Amino acid sequence: MFLLGVTGVMGCGKSTVSSLFGELGGVVMDCDRLARQALAPGSAGEAQVVAAFGPGLLAPEGGLDRRRLAEVVFSRSDGAAILEAIVHPMVWRGLAAALSRLAREKPEAVAILEIPLLFESGHEGLCDRVVAVRCGPGQEERLRSRQGMSPQSRERANARQLPEAEKCRHAHWSIDNSGSLAASRIQVQALWERLRAEAADSQERAWPSAWKRYLADD
Repeated sequence: MFLLGVTGVMGCGKSTVSSLFGELGGVVMDCDRLARQALAPGSAGEAQVVAAFGPGLLAPEGGLDRRRLAEVVFSRSDGAAILEAIVHPMVWRGLAAALSRLAREKPEAVAILEIPLLFESGHEGLCDRVVAVRCGPGQEERLRSRQGMSPQSRERANARQLPEAEKCRHAHWSIDNSGSLAASRIQVQALWERLRAEAADSQERAWPSAWKRYLADD
């Protein structure tokens, strides 16, 4: 199994690029879904978040108020670090379990892992190759169109990320997502062919050795 990490700054279009790889045969792992599961109503993650940030985050209909959570987290200098310490280990363990199932069912699969803070968290070694998605000045416009984040929250969230150019420098490849969907699709298609060739030639892979700390004991 070959693991491709997809990363980039907030609002660059990582999900779009990941889905394009999925159209070509990549198996896209939904890390956002795993994060939501980690904070599902009644979960241990939800209880830890409420203990850390207060019961005011609970919505009247039950569960966490996600917009309120974002505002509270990014209004505190230590908020994001606290939330990540709660959620990220659960996401990595959930991702490892999903990859373990995929490795048994499709051992030659190319898994697409969309991980925003891949370099910042020091987890790039969990991937065989990394592609950074870039969008240039269009990022700010995309972020402004997002609901539920104040300018201050967006600023704090951006401050936790490496600059776009730095992410591209650390990645093996980059995709320019500042143009049309068709233009991005052409780039992804070309990269997919190269990726498949490298996967076929690769002898040492990140899975499963690099993931041992997140794999449950059988």
